[in-house]
Amino acid sequence: MRSYFTFLAIGACVLANAQAVTFTDILSGANYPTRIAAKDLPANFKAVQLKLGTSDYMSSMMPFVAMGPSAKNSADVYNAFLSHWTSGEVVTAENNRFLITYKTEIDMGTLMARADDMNGRGLSKQLVLELVKVDSIAALSPLPLFTKERLLAAIGDPSMAPEQTEQTIAARKTQTISNMKQIALGAMMYSNDYDDVLPFAQNTATVQRVIRPYLKNDSLWKTMNPNGGRILFNMNVGGV
Repeated sequence: MRSYFTFLAIGACVLANAQAVTFTDILSGANYPTRIAAKDLPANFKAVQLKLGTSDYMSSMMPFVAMGPSAKNSADVYNAFLSHWTSGEVVTAENNRFLITYKTEIDMGTLMARADDMNGRGLSKQLVLELVKVDSIAALSPLPLFTKERLLAAIGDPSMAPEQTEQTIAARKTQTISNMKQIALGAMMYSNDYDDVLPFAQNTATVQRVIRPYLKNDSLWKTMNPNGGRILFNMNVGGV
């Protein structure tokens, strides 16, 4: 109920009289910071999804990019890409009214390179100021369940990660080494059945598939690195 009234207040702010500013003021960051760390997002800023009158290429592309087959908490990752964060404040500049919003900065290089394994990769820990022309807003949909905490988790902010201790780091290293040993054993079992030749493949995914009957556990290819990652097969020994 509180979230409902919060968004009623945002809607009222959009309709209210707007403060007059210049684009020079905005670009200088004098009134509003041009960038803000996600963890420093003010409590009165809430997530909304804006439908604009103009075409939004990112909105149309995201279902095919952010929802990779291995994406965790995919709904939150999707919202992190598309949502705007606003308190409902509106300013007037050059005779136009703009809604003050912040949006997650996107690293397009990472986004396209890792489209099959997003998990929030391609999302910066910074939000950038984005002025949305009020007249261009066709619809404003509140996202009351997408909280600041869920945003931080979606973008992989270190402040949301479990505390790292020497014991947990050592345990992860030990588990990763154990996984590598089991993969090596599976590769040797494969070679015993194929004239002592290791899998000849062009990528790790193919090797993973052909020795799967010997491992029966695809999770062995994962590292225990809290930032993600997986164990890769050395292609130089393929077919040897």
